Amino acid sequence: MKLANLPNWPKRLKAIFFVACWAIFSGYYFLKNQFGYPPMYWLELVATLPVFVLIAHGVFFSLNRIFVQRHAVSGVLTLAVGYVMVFFLAYGLVNWVNPYLPEPFNDGKPIAATNPYFLQTIFTALINFSVVAIVFFLIYRIVEYANARRLEAEAKVAALEKALAAEYEKQQYEYLALAGEVSPHFYANMVLTWKGQLGGQFRQIGESMEKTHDMLMYHVEAREPGREVVPLQREIDYMLLYLELMNKPDFPVFVSYELTDRTNGLTIPPTTLISFVNNAVKHGVANDPAQPIRIQLSFVDDVMRFSCRNRIKAVPDQKSHGVGLANVRRRLEIQYEGAYLLETRREGGEYCVELTINY
Repeated sequence: MKLANLPNWPKRLKAIFFVACWAIFSGYYFLKNQFGYPPMYWLELVATLPVFVLIAHGVFFSLNRIFVQRHAVSGVLTLAVGYVMVFFLAYGLVNWVNPYLPEPFNDGKPIAATNPYFLQTIFTALINFSVVAIVFFLIYRIVEYANARRLEAEAKVAALEKALAAEYEKQQYEYLALAGEVSPHFYANMVLTWKGQLGGQFRQIGESMEKTHDMLMYHVEAREPGREVVPLQREIDYMLLYLELMNKPDFPVFVSYELTDRTNGLTIPPTTLISFVNNAVKHGVANDPAQPIRIQLSFVDDVMRFSCRNRIKAVPDQKSHGVGLANVRRRLEIQYEGAYLLETRREGGEYCVELTINY
C-alpha cells in the first residue's frame, strides 16, 4: 500500500497507520522532554497523549466537514465544541496525574483552571496541533484530489478505448454486410448466364436455374433499404418456390399445406417464412411421405398464425447455430414490437415453429 494512496486505504489500515504514527510521536515527545527540567515522566505522557490525539483528529474532522461536506455552520460548531472538550479533558487529566508525580505542581494540590501556567500550556498545545492538523488536512486533500483526477483520466481513457473498439467492430460488421450484399448479386447473375448458355438443350435445368435466379434476387431485394416488409402473399409465393427448388428426384421433399387466401394488405419482413421452412428442410426429416413437413397459415380477427412442424432427424446432418433464427427474431422485434410472438419448441419427436402477428 503506497502512502500516496492513503485517502483510498480501507478504514482498518487507516486506523493502524494513525495508531503507529501516534506511537512513534509519543516516543519522540517523551525523549525530547526527558532532558528538560523538570524531566517528563511516563505518567505525564499517558495524560497528555489523548489531548494531542483529540486536537489533531478533531480539527481534521471539522475542516473536512466545513470544506468537503459543505456544512460550514455545523463544522464550526463541532470545532468549538472540540476545543472546549480538549480544555476540560486536559484540566481533568492534569489534576488526576499531578499528585502522583515525583515533583508535583502546587504541592500536589488541585490546579485551578485559570492557572497561568496551565492556560499557557493548553493554548500552546491547541495552536501547535491545530497547525499540524491543518497541514495534514491540506496534504490529504491534495493527494485525494490528485487520485480522483487520475481515476477520472483512467476512466476517460478506458471509455475512449471502448468506443474505439466498438467503432472498429461496427466497421467490421459493416464490411461483412457490404460483402454479403455483393455475393448474392454475383451468384444471381452467374446463374442467369448459365441458363442462357444451356439454351433449349436442357430446358428443365434452365427453368430451375431461372427460378434459382428469382430466389436469389428476392434475397438481394430483402437487404435493400426500404424493404423492411413485403406483401405476405409474395413471401408465401417465394416460400413455395423454395420448396419446389428443394424437391429433387433423388431427394424428394414432402410437404402438406393449409394456407389462407386472405392475405390482401398483409405484410411481413422478407424471407421470414422461408427461413423457418429452410430450417425444416435442412435439419428435419423431409423425404418421408408418411411424415411430411406440415405448414399452416391462417388469418382470423387481424391475427396471423403460422406454424411449421417437422420430424427431427435421429442424427443431424449439420449443427444448427441459431444465427438465422436470431436474425428473424430481431427483425420481427423491430417491426412488430410487442405485437408478435415467436415460439420454437420440441414436441416428442417433432420440432415446431409458431409465429403470431397481431396486425
